[in-house]
Amino acid sequence: MDGLKEMDDLKEIEWKIRVPIFKNNLILKQLMFAIGIPFGTLLVYLIYIQGYYGALLIALTLFLTFIFIQVAYGGTYDVAYVMNKKGVRCFYQEKQRKKNNIMNTLLIFGGIFWGKPTYASAGVSANARQEEFIAWKKVTKVKYLDHNRIIIVKAGYLSHITIFCEAGSYYKIKEFIENSI
Repeated sequence: MDGLKEMDDLKEIEWKIRVPIFKNNLILKQLMFAIGIPFGTLLVYLIYIQGYYGALLIALTLFLTFIFIQVAYGGTYDVAYVMNKKGVRCFYQEKQRKKNNIMNTLLIFGGIFWGKPTYASAGVSANARQEEFIAWKKVTKVKYLDHNRIIIVKAGYLSHITIFCEAGSYYKIKEFIENSI
């Protein structure tokens, strides 16, 4: 059912999903907070002080980033999930994992080569988060976004997994989570 693979009478569920980055409301909202607010504020400031050249460079950089994501990643977030009696595991699908490893390695070595430790540490940090696991016993909150078929599982303030589901499998996954926590 929609890429959902069930095993042993719902003791384990696996599935893969391709989420369009620029068409998903939750991802767009997160991008707005992470990129839109800081760069939007900077753009307004640059226009206010008549720094049109700087504003143009920022707009161009954002546009080129959009093009890069469309070309390099096909504009999608390719993720897979495994849920069992222990917890939920989220990881990038193999093709995207390989691309991420290349990008992160380039960022690490570029940061070292150019003497930019912030870049190198960003690459190391991004590479370390290729896979996430949350044990059911550590779950502090679950948020269900039924209309978007998204479930957010939280374990503390910084640890969370956003679960994207297909239309046909959302309620089965929701039930599995409710019975596991």
